Amino acid sequence: ILGYSPKEVYDMGAEFFARLAHPDDFGAILEAVQRVPLAKDNEIIEMEYRLRHKDGRWRWLRNSGKVFKRNAAGGPVLYIGAAIDITEARNTKAEKEKLVSVLLESETRFRAAADGSLDGFYLLRAVRDDGDTIVDFEFVFVNTIGEQMLNLDGFTIIGKKVTQVNCLPRFIDYYETFLRVIDH
Repeated sequence: ILGYSPKEVYDMGAEFFARLAHPDDFGAILEAVQRVPLAKDNEIIEMEYRLRHKDGRWRWLRNSGKVFKRNAAGGPVLYIGAAIDITEARNTKAEKEKLVSVLLESETRFRAAADGSLDGFYLLRAVRDDGDTIVDFEFVFVNTIGEQMLNLDGFTIIGKKVTQVNCLPRFIDYYETFLRVIDH
């Protein structure tokens, strides 16, 4: 996982974690090691941490282990653990969290701009039949002025089709325009 030979790991001995652990994770690793003697029978000790690969990159590992044998005083004699590399999963998670953050920020700016408008603002999604013909439009967003114009709140409007909301006379003049915009 980390690119070191078994001999190199063995030669590091008790300094293994001190030499390879990420500074932000070293304290948590020590805490987990200190939990081992206190672990109950069949208790699995798990944690995630970073260690430096032989090539210098940080790798995320997930370690799970438990005490398998104790001495007469109850102290651990045999602890077996396994570590797997979860770097890619952690990177994917971090990228997803960043994307979600950017999208939420963008949505906040969009809502502020739309709600700051003096005009009614609606986002509509085309509703198509099995033949891919547009048969209606569904409300995806409506700003505060739009709610006032329709005399309905956003919770009532969002997800409804234009034909389901008592606003058809206001939209009938725009229906053909909607179709032309979508088709081009």
